[in-house]
Parts: sequence; C-alpha cells; structure tokens
Amino acid sequence: MTGSPRDIAALDRDGLKRWGLQLWEEVARLKLETAALREAIARLKGLEMGFERRVATRTGFATRDRLLMRRHANKDPRLLAL
Repeated sequence: MTGSPRDIAALDRDGLKRWGLQLWEEVARLKLETAALREAIARLKGLEMGFERRVATRTGFATRDRLLMRRHANKDPRLLAL
C-alpha cells in the first residue's frame, strides 16, 4: 500500500479509490482482530482470577499453607499467579 504523501499526490482518481478501499479493508481487519483479542483477554482474566482463588485458599495442610504464605509474602500482586 502506498503511504507517503508524494505517492498519494501522484495517484489519479481511480488510484485514490483503490487506496481508500485498501484502508477501509485494513481498518475492518484490525477491528475484528481487536475484538478477538479483547475476548481472549477477558477469558484469560477470568481464568487467572479462578486460579488465584484456588492457589491462595487455605488447604488445611499446614506445610502447604505455610509454603503458600511464604510464596505470596512480599510479592508483586501481578506475579502472585507465578
């Protein structure tokens, strides 16, 4: 796709129409891709929250509970799932 101002200025009417159509197609493709990525992010956030609840829950096994407390102490909240 031509993009520099010099190339655009050299286009005739049909060339500008083709270029505009290419832009619209690219915008539509990017919108679809963005929507798919947003859905994936929302799904992954839901999985992450469920994982954190399962990992952070007290189990009743003293050794594992102490290990979890040490593991989560002083850790950045974004890294708690690691």
